[in-house]
Amino acid sequence: MRTPIYTVVAMLLGACQQQDSGAQKHVADLQNEVRNLTEKVGNLQNAVIDTHRSLIEAHPTEVTLHLTSKAFSVIDTKVGRLYVAVRSVQPYLNGQKIIVDIGNPTATTFSNAKLTLTWGPRVGEDFKDFEAFDKQKRTKEIDEPKRFAPASWTPVEVILDDAPADQLGAVWLKLEFKGVLLNKG
Repeated sequence: MRTPIYTVVAMLLGACQQQDSGAQKHVADLQNEVRNLTEKVGNLQNAVIDTHRSLIEAHPTEVTLHLTSKAFSVIDTKVGRLYVAVRSVQPYLNGQKIIVDIGNPTATTFSNAKLTLTWGPRVGEDFKDFEAFDKQKRTKEIDEPKRFAPASWTPVEVILDDAPADQLGAVWLKLEFKGVLLNKG
């Protein structure tokens, strides 16, 4: 008995549909796995950011300057803990002139400061593109020869080039001293 061609075609189509539904399930499984991995990567990025913040808060060798308030920050340096506050911010040519007060609560005079300032663009609360932000950051090192008297605030003028006020976001400061002066007894 001969099998009609229609029956053979129907059997082949049925086999193809079974394979097709298996492939669709495999694709759906892979899509779910990609979603899960993407979520895990996002969670890991947030964990790294939180850990970094915790380390900075515990031993702040770099501080964020508060450009719109008179609040001060504490910074750890090789010579001890000092205070940093922004006295003023004013437009200057194509950037900003910032007067930073460095507070020395110790009984020692420090000299020959090296300030490293890093600044970046303004970002929103839901910001996630760290690579693009890092590419836009600028850094400037300033050697300040003046003396930082004990138990005093010392103003330091800083010019941030190419930093219009409407684009200036965060500004960070690192501080180190090359000179320590003590009174002779």
